[in-house]
Amino acid sequence: MAALRGAAILQGLPADAVKAVPSDEKWRALYQAEAVRRARVTASLTEAAHAQSVLDASESERIVHLPDRPRLFTDWTAEQLGVHPAINDFRDVSEQEFRLPQYIPRAHDAELLRALLRVAETGSASLVVIRGGSCSGKTRTAYEALKSALSEWSLIFPKSASSLLAALDAGAVREKTVLWLNDAHHMLMHDRGEDVSIALRRLLELNGPLVVVATLWTMHHRQLTATPAEMKSDKYSHARELLRQETRIDVPASFNDSDLRNLYSTALEDRSLSLVVRSGSRTVTQFLAAAPDLLDHYEKADGLDGLSGKAVISAAMDARRLGLTEPIPKSFLQRAALGYMEDEVRASCDPDTWFDSAIAYATERIKGVASAFVNVPHPGEVGCLPGVIDLADYLDYHGRAARNLLVPPTSFWAAAANLESTDDLLTIATAAQERLRFRCAYDLYREAAERGHAEGLRWAAFLREDAGNPEETLGLRRKAAESGDQFALRDIARAHEIAGEFEHAEKIARQALREKGYSFPLSEIAAIRLRNGSRDSAKALLREAAEAGAIDAEFALLRLALQDRDLVTAKHLLDLLSHEDYADMICELALGLKDQGEIESAELLLQRASDLGDLWAKGEIGLLRKRSGRRDEARAIFKEVAEAGLETYLVELGRMSEEEGEAEEAEVLYISASVEDRYEAPYELARLWDASQRSVEAEKLVTLYAESGNFSPLMELARYRRKIDNGKGANSLINIALGLGNTVALLEIAGSYEASGDLENAERYARQAADAGEGYALLHLARKHDVSEKWRHLLMYGLEVDGRIADPW
Repeated sequence: MAALRGAAILQGLPADAVKAVPSDEKWRALYQAEAVRRARVTASLTEAAHAQSVLDASESERIVHLPDRPRLFTDWTAEQLGVHPAINDFRDVSEQEFRLPQYIPRAHDAELLRALLRVAETGSASLVVIRGGSCSGKTRTAYEALKSALSEWSLIFPKSASSLLAALDAGAVREKTVLWLNDAHHMLMHDRGEDVSIALRRLLELNGPLVVVATLWTMHHRQLTATPAEMKSDKYSHARELLRQETRIDVPASFNDSDLRNLYSTALEDRSLSLVVRSGSRTVTQFLAAAPDLLDHYEKADGLDGLSGKAVISAAMDARRLGLTEPIPKSFLQRAALGYMEDEVRASCDPDTWFDSAIAYATERIKGVASAFVNVPHPGEVGCLPGVIDLADYLDYHGRAARNLLVPPTSFWAAAANLESTDDLLTIATAAQERLRFRCAYDLYREAAERGHAEGLRWAAFLREDAGNPEETLGLRRKAAESGDQFALRDIARAHEIAGEFEHAEKIARQALREKGYSFPLSEIAAIRLRNGSRDSAKALLREAAEAGAIDAEFALLRLALQDRDLVTAKHLLDLLSHEDYADMICELALGLKDQGEIESAELLLQRASDLGDLWAKGEIGLLRKRSGRRDEARAIFKEVAEAGLETYLVELGRMSEEEGEAEEAEVLYISASVEDRYEAPYELARLWDASQRSVEAEKLVTLYAESGNFSPLMELARYRRKIDNGKGANSLINIALGLGNTVALLEIAGSYEASGDLENAERYARQAADAGEGYALLHLARKHDVSEKWRHLLMYGLEVDGRIADPW
C-alpha cells in the first residue's frame, strides 16, 4: 500500500485522494471480509444447486413413471398426434399406410403461427385453442404450425384426464414444452373435467415459455363457454374461466376461392389432392378423410352384415349424442343394437355370429383410412383396450345432426342399465329425463343408487315426487341423506316446509347445519317463506345461515335490507361482502333489483361492484345513465368500458347512434363489436340490414353464424321479424335453423302456435322438441292445461319410449 501511495504522489494526485487509499492493515481487513462474503455466497449457491438437483431428480423420477411422458416434438409423428390420414387413388397394399397430402396454408395458419411465435418471444404461458367442426383440419393445422414455430420444443400428449392431471402434478410441463390436447372436450367435459380446468388454469399462472395447444369442436366450445340458464347447474364454470384466457383460432369448414386456387396448383403433384379437385368439393379436409364414403357405408348398408353393422353404429351415435364421452363398451352395443334392427333382419341373424359380423362391418376401413369404429389405444402400453370401441368423429358429428329428433329404442335404455360406470348411468338417466322418458330415467337412477351413487337416489326421489308418491319420495331422500348426499337434507326440509310442517322443516335444516355444516337447507326454507310472505321468519332463518358462513344468505339479507330501505344494515352487509370474489354476485343482485324497479339500490350495488373492478357493472351503470336521459354520461361510460376490453358495449353505442338517426355509424360499431361479441352484435347488425331493405345480406349473416354452431343471432332475427308481422320471413329463418339441427327452433314454432291458439300444432312441435331433449315446452303446455287427465298424466309419469303418454308406474 505504501508503494501505491508513492506512485499516486508521483502522478500528482491530490493529498486527499492519496489519503483515501486504504492502509495495509485496512486493505487486509477488507480482503478478508470479501473472502468471507464470497465463501458464504458460494456455499449458498452450492446448497441451492444441491436442493434444485434433488428436486429435479425427484421430478424426473415422477416423470419417468408417467403413462404419457414429454419428448422432443421431432420425435412425434403426425399419426401419433391424431392427424387424420388422407385418401389415396390407388388400390395396392400401400393404401393401408398412413400418409398426408401436401399442406395448403390458409389465412388461419398465419394467425396461429403468429400466436405461437409470440409465446416463444414473450416467454409467456399461453392457451391456444384451434376450433372448428369435425374433420375440418384442426389437428393438422396445429401440427403444421408447431413444426414451423416450435419444432425444437418438447411435447407431451396425455391420453386421458387422469394422465393429464398426473403430468401436471409431476411438473412435466416445463419451459419450452407444448401440452397437446387433441379433442380437448374429452378432457374438459369428462367427469373430472373441472379438475382438469383448474389444473390448467394454475399451469397458465406459471412462467413460460410454454403453450397448451387444444383442438375443440365448435359445438363443444360453445357448450363449455355458455353461461348456464337460470336454475341449471353450472357444470363447466372452471372450463369457462379457462377458455376466457384462450387465443382462439377458428378453422373454416370449407376452402375459399383463394384456397382452392392454391389447391388446384398443388394437385398435380399430389394424388390425394387431385381426387378433391375432381370431386369439386370445397370441404377439402372432410373429403380427404374419406367422410363421404364413410357416411355412404353407414347410410347405404345392405345385407345382414351391413344392416346389423348399421344398427351398432346407430346405437354408438346415440350413446355419444346422449352424453357418453368414454370409450363405448361392446357389451352395451350388443344389447342396444337389437332395437335398431327390423324384426325380419333380427330374425334372420345367427345368434352366435351376428355381433362379430356387425363389428366387422363397422370397423371396415373405407378408402384404406377411415372406419366407423376405431380401436381405443391402451393408455400405457402398446395395443388397444379390449372390449371397447370409439366412434369416428365425423359420424359422431353427423349423428348429432341427423338423429337429434330421434329417441333411442327401448333396447338402448335397457342396455344402459348394464353400463359399468355409474357416471355413465347418471348421464343417460339425465338424457332420458330431459326427453320426458321418466320411467327410463327412474330405472337408471335407481340402478346407479343400487351401486352406491347417492345422486341417483335424489333424482329418483324427484321423479316419484312428481308422480305423487310422497312416502316413496321421503324414503329415497332419507337413503340419499344417509349416503352422504348433502342436497337430500335440503329436499326433505323443503318438502316439510311446502307441506306446512314448519317446525319439522326447521328441525331438519338445523340438524343439517349442526351435524353436517350444511347451511343451504335453512336458506332454502327461508326463500320459501319469503315467497309466502313470512318475511320476519325468513330473515331470522337467513341470519342463522349467515352466522354459519352462508354467503347466499348474506346476499339475501342484503337484498331485503335494500328493499326495506334499511340503509345502515345494507351498508354493513355490503362492506362485509365487498370483495372482488363476490363482484359477480353483487352485480347479479343489482340486476335483479333493477328488474324489480329498485333503481337506486341497483345503482348503489353496481357502483360497488365497479369499484371492485367489474367492467360489466360499470357498463350497467352506463345503461342506467342512458335510461335516466343522461346520454352523454352513458356514451362516455360505454366508450371507456369498450376500450378496456368489453367490446360488447360498442353495441350500446351503436344502438344510441341508431336512435339518433346515424345508421351508418351504428353499422360500423356493430361490425366492430362483432369481432368479440358473437351474439348481440351480429343480431343488431342483421336487424339493421333487415330494416334497411337488405334482408338477403341479413339472412346470410345469421346463417353464417348458425352454421358455426351459434344460432342466437338467427333466432333473434326470426323473433324480430315475427314481432314486425313478417311471419314468412321468420319462418324462413326457423326452417334454416331446423335444417341445421337446432332444436330451439322447435320451441319457437311451438310457442308461436300456442300464442295463436293452435294447441294441436303447439303440442306437435313441443313433442319433437322433447324428443330432442328440450322437454320444458311440452311441460309448459301440460301445466297450463292440467285440468285434463292426459296432461296430468304427462306431468306425473312422462312419456313412453314410443312417445305415448305413460300410464301410471
